[in-house]
Amino acid sequence: MVQPSRPWPKPSPYDDMLSELIASGDIARVREYFDSVFWENRQERPGWGHLRIALLREDRPMLRLLHTWGATPTDDDMAKFRAVARDKYPDYVRILRSAGLRPSNTVWEELPSSGTPTAADEALFSETNFKNAAAQMLDRVPQEWRRLLQTFQAAGADEAVIAGGALRDLFNERQIKDVDIFLRSQGSQKKNKKFLKEVFEAAGLDVVAQDCGYDGYSRLMEKFPQPRTEAAAADTNGVTRERKMESWKVMAGPAKTEYNIIFVEDALDKRLAQETSRREQRSLFTGGLLDSFDIGLCQIACDGQEVVSTPAYRDDVKHQRVSLLRPNIGTEEHLQRVARKYDGWQLNAEAQKALTPKPPSPPRHPLHIRTWY
Repeated sequence: MVQPSRPWPKPSPYDDMLSELIASGDIARVREYFDSVFWENRQERPGWGHLRIALLREDRPMLRLLHTWGATPTDDDMAKFRAVARDKYPDYVRILRSAGLRPSNTVWEELPSSGTPTAADEALFSETNFKNAAAQMLDRVPQEWRRLLQTFQAAGADEAVIAGGALRDLFNERQIKDVDIFLRSQGSQKKNKKFLKEVFEAAGLDVVAQDCGYDGYSRLMEKFPQPRTEAAAADTNGVTRERKMESWKVMAGPAKTEYNIIFVEDALDKRLAQETSRREQRSLFTGGLLDSFDIGLCQIACDGQEVVSTPAYRDDVKHQRVSLLRPNIGTEEHLQRVARKYDGWQLNAEAQKALTPKPPSPPRHPLHIRTWY
């Protein structure tokens, strides 16, 4: 093993350095990365998230290298992966096997997409019956939502999906506040706005002007007011990535439905999308998106043709529970809203902890003097 001589570049602003190297297929640099881990005696090992990147690229040499350094998918990892990559799942299993990876106990091909099988699983949550239920769920999605979604896809945003709260509340019979549609950014705020105007016009949905306050002389009314932007970091399956989101509030249609059109900029997703077919891109985008949602009950999406969800969503519905999975900025406020709407449902330990009031800080002594040394 040769000690690396080149300095390491700073990590990408959107994802961790190892993920970036794997996504680029630069196996030589990945080897050097692991050499540096060895020489610096760092307690760092690749995980399923890194394996998943190499698997989506069908990069067998990279898979072997990652496996050599300890990356192995669990049955639960494979079950979740199957839920978002059903069409090519058998091919992916063959790729893993050809790269030398083997299941630990359960045979991967027999895993239901709802998670590790148990005899106590209720019939509704088995894979076959969930697909049947999902078909019925699709029929319940309002035609206006589906028409708008299909128009986004026809205009080039093939990955566009409805996800999160609207579907959660639709299928659990709660009042729906707004509809979130997620898609990849067109490249700039100006391009995103132009794309929005074209899509709503093509969908035949009249956009209602919104009150944006005063400009000093008169009230401002805008059909497409300035978007809200935020950056959300998440550590999913050992892969750290940051998503920049640009959310446009649009009121449209006969019922003046409130749509949040959320353009997502994710460097890792963009790089992986270059390696996959259009059909796979949608699964890739949707899977990464749902994995990033903080509450299990929100991890459900519809692409206009089918309804997909994670095991965490189905488990929350099954047990009438609200589970906090990965806290981030804004989680406490979001969790409070969901908990109020789902009054009577249980909260998991993480959710209870997040909603427990923090004890007040003890008052300082009036003679307290702060020093700067």
